[in-house]
Amino acid sequence: MTAAILSIREMRSEEYPAFETVAIALHAHDSATAGRIHHHQALKWAKAETKKILSEGIETPNQLFYVIEDDSAQRLGYIWCGPDPDSKSRMFLYILDITEEHRNREVGYRALQLLEQELRARGCRSIALHVYAFNQRAVHLYKKLGYSATDLVLRKQI
Repeated sequence: MTAAILSIREMRSEEYPAFETVAIALHAHDSATAGRIHHHQALKWAKAETKKILSEGIETPNQLFYVIEDDSAQRLGYIWCGPDPDSKSRMFLYILDITEEHRNREVGYRALQLLEQELRARGCRSIALHVYAFNQRAVHLYKKLGYSATDLVLRKQI
């Protein structure tokens, strides 16, 4: 069963603390799982990294925060994106997080379509993102929507 998404809407300031908690936990988990940082250091590191990028929280200039909702205004997830420093017409997708119970129901797919419409209306011509190779569900989603690899980083433990 798929959820009916009516919209992605701009996040309200009172919703930001819950989003920030999710963003930090997600960044810590994914970075540690990918071997970028040790698990025991990951949460502290992710918190510092997030605070550095979002120094003013929801008021950080040029950052866009959205809540994904269904037709009953139930929160299904979050989106965070901001300008890509390498291009004036490209945005960088930092987070697409769908709540666990709504994954594998086309919510992410439809939310990204809505985000693309929103960003196109703001003059954006492309979206870049980073996804860890272990996250095959996300890789599949992005490929399904037409995203293609621009870089490939390989690593070997020795």
